[in-house]
Amino acid sequence: GLRGAVTSFRDDSFARIASMGGDAAGLLAGVLLGNKTIYAGSELEQAFQTTGLAHLMAVSGTHLAIITMLLSIVLARMPMRRRIRVALLVTALVIYVAITGFAASALRACMMCSTALVLGTLGQRAYVLSGLALCVFVFLGLSPPIAFSLGFQLSALSVLGLAIFGGLASHWLAHALPRLSTGISSSVSATIAASFMTLPAT
Repeated sequence: GLRGAVTSFRDDSFARIASMGGDAAGLLAGVLLGNKTIYAGSELEQAFQTTGLAHLMAVSGTHLAIITMLLSIVLARMPMRRRIRVALLVTALVIYVAITGFAASALRACMMCSTALVLGTLGQRAYVLSGLALCVFVFLGLSPPIAFSLGFQLSALSVLGLAIFGGLASHWLAHALPRLSTGISSSVSATIAASFMTLPAT
């Protein structure tokens, strides 16, 4: 069935990546598949933890946002209704989360992305704080101890920071550095907003 096909694809992909060997294999397996077995306990993992970049190795909203963007570009060129496109996007996100082994960070991102896509199709405004609250309550209901998970806390706080302070940080940065390009400015302001909220936890 579908589960067997996804599992087979995941295992085959991991075998191909593992055959590369070295740090490259560990990075690819972690970033693409959410599999940390290759670099677990290695100097690479220690380096990422020391520099505070360990979150880059976890499949999260960034990965799903990239997948959603790329698939949206492809599907936009096909003659189909918007609801069908959204259904295909949500299905693709769920399959990718399955490929990553249903990592908690990927599940959270998938839920929020899917909620935003569905609300957009129904003509409803996707309110970030409501989506975040729904995600938090669902996960706490399914597994209350997750409240003590640092990864869960950082994920929720970073989205909260973007929702509350993202616009303000962008406005301040535009006045402080008016010559800064829009792309760089938005990335920096998003980082500032997310880091501000996650600082107490980190």
